[in-house]
Amino acid sequence: MLALRYPTHESLYFHNSLASIIEHSFGYVRIDWHPVVIRSGELHEVYGQVLTLLRESGLNRILSDHQLRAPLMPDDQRWIVTDWVPRAVRECGYARGALMQAHDVISQLTNRRITDQLPDRPLIRYFDDLHLAERWLLEA
Repeated sequence: MLALRYPTHESLYFHNSLASIIEHSFGYVRIDWHPVVIRSGELHEVYGQVLTLLRESGLNRILSDHQLRAPLMPDDQRWIVTDWVPRAVRECGYARGALMQAHDVISQLTNRRITDQLPDRPLIRYFDDLHLAERWLLEA
């Protein structure tokens, strides 16, 4: 089995078939989504691990790479809007999210639907360039 290797400024925190969660020494959490069908249980597991990492590390910024992520089902979209994001804001001070735009148009629409419905949402922006996303995420 090949070992996963990351640059010295990145540390793999968690991974499953759906995503890898990386703690970045520059001060944010990165979620790299894999191109697989999304199952609610695995999705909840990923986001649960993100909450734990935010809480334990004191970080409050997320770079989520949605380029390859499959569309989310309506129940999962609703859960993110009504449960996960409010908890992340309340419990972890989640303040800023850079989202790498999905290649899939349906994924783009579901992602926008989620962010448009967030009540007390963190500042979220969409990007097509990873370096620009990281630069914006680390501002202010």
